[in-house]
Amino acid sequence: MAPSKTPPLERLKARTVFGDCWTATFSPEKRGYMRISLPGRRREGVHVFAYKLFVGAIPDGMTVDHICFNTACWRPDHLQLLTRSENAKRCRRAMATHCKRGHPYTDHRRNGSRECLVCRRENAKVYQRQLRKRRREARLAD
Repeated sequence: MAPSKTPPLERLKARTVFGDCWTATFSPEKRGYMRISLPGRRREGVHVFAYKLFVGAIPDGMTVDHICFNTACWRPDHLQLLTRSENAKRCRRAMATHCKRGHPYTDHRRNGSRECLVCRRENAKVYQRQLRKRRREARLAD
């Protein structure tokens, strides 16, 4: 496929819904980030491209973070530089107070990770039932 003659910023503007967030409408990649093709067969996240274009270079060891939590947003005032560890602490999952089933996180493990005690107990019960069923079936097969 021949490289596009249209400048990357013009292509990005043409495929953006402007509002509170400037949301790119490209097909998202696996983790939900939009990428744009640049000269030299390079691809880059639209938020990284916008940060470099409107704000400046990204120092080593820093990542571009979305203040708005919208991975498709490339509005410069919605982007900030963070270290990788700061970015990991600020992600939605780290800031969550409840599990995906709505139970509050109550157990803090020694390694710092969190889990929902209610879900853990429910999953353990299901596992034990399945294990007993398999053992029973194995005994009957003998």
